[in-house]
Amino acid sequence: MTRQNLNVRLEELTMKRTGTFRIIRLAGLFLLFALLFSCGDKNPLAPVEERAENEIWITDSGFEPARLTITLGESVVFTNKDNETHAVESGTRDNPNTNFYLDTIEKGESEILTLTQKGSYLFYDIDSHATGTIIVL
Repeated sequence: MTRQNLNVRLEELTMKRTGTFRIIRLAGLFLLFALLFSCGDKNPLAPVEERAENEIWITDSGFEPARLTITLGESVVFTNKDNETHAVESGTRDNPNTNFYLDTIEKGESEILTLTQKGSYLFYDIDSHATGTIIVL
């Protein structure tokens, strides 16, 4: 083989190698993008739900927040964010009282509570071990 033939052959091999390398790089880049976009939330643009100022969520892990301070005359909204039905009673499980009772709050439903006296009100979920406190100033 002549020197010119060797140079031509070397160029052909280099072009093949470069083409193969380019395909591998593109495949790797595609794989990287596929992995990045398949991770995370199903809908990253979904709005984040925010709790209202005087709202208590009933969740599968308890009350959120478990302690709420309001001013006399304001109402508290109990909203059931759990899949189960809940009932909320004032006092404690061992010592319930008659300050208030919110019966059967279905999934997605809310009940409004207005307390007419200043003080600290303990409450609990009859259907779970969740407890909380409302402080009325």
